Amino acid sequence: MNRRRLAAKEHISRLVQVHAVDWRAMGLDRVLTAPTAPADAAGVLVDLLEQLRRFRGAPGLPAAEAAASFAGSCAA
Repeated sequence: MNRRRLAAKEHISRLVQVHAVDWRAMGLDRVLTAPTAPADAAGVLVDLLEQLRRFRGAPGLPAAEAAASFAGSCAA
């Protein structure tokens, strides 16, 4: 199997693991917010990135670019 397929399978495997977590049962709802509607998702993402910046420094360029792209697509 080529490297791209292996990377895709690994990515899917990690997404399955992340989505299997009951984030409320883990208490993450006390520190993370979830959008109440799809239209609120960009704002919540921007808030989360701001929290990350305060705790850990500036978010990486890929995260910042993704947030900007997501926010732009939601505004359209």
